[in-house]
Amino acid sequence: AGVIDILENSGVGYPKYYEWRSRSGCTFCFFQQKIEWVRLREKHPDAYEAAKADGWMPTFDAGTVAIARNGVLLPAVLEVLDIVAKHGLTLATGHSAPAESLLLIREARKRGVKRIIVTHPLLTSVKMSLTQMKEAAALGAKLEFVFNGAGKEFDLAEAAKTIREVGPEHCFLSTDFGQTINPLPTDGFAAYRSALAKLG
Repeated sequence: AGVIDILENSGVGYPKYYEWRSRSGCTFCFFQQKIEWVRLREKHPDAYEAAKADGWMPTFDAGTVAIARNGVLLPAVLEVLDIVAKHGLTLATGHSAPAESLLLIREARKRGVKRIIVTHPLLTSVKMSLTQMKEAAALGAKLEFVFNGAGKEFDLAEAAKTIREVGPEHCFLSTDFGQTINPLPTDGFAAYRSALAKLG
């Protein structure tokens, strides 16, 4: 939060690329998330083509993610889902694109997975629509709303409104803190809870 305050108070402002990226860095970074390559293609097609031509893009089709091809989950993913179900583990969707997260949730349910988490659906790296969140909740998944993105990728009023609309019984809070630049998770959680309480 300190860095954000410095940027805003100095007049520099918060970098615009956080509207579509979850971290800073160059547009040809090999370590971008797959959804960031997709959004780079959508928002900056010239930079996307330059990164691709220079050989920086990893070996996957930018229109898909590594868990699925043409809307079908890969066999290795199905094996993982079976292991999760067999051992009573919890499945988290990670930073999968919304459509792929829903594919995962539906198939996980079919295979007997009982506990499923949609990893921070409001953050830029995922950005689920309200309709998609409601579908995930109807399938029995719990949606994780993290404090770490508040003020950067969404505002708390948006989080509070979304939790109400999806249904609090389908949601849970976490901080995503623990990094040296952030407060302790316990302090962050207390601040998060207090801020949401003020929003009702």
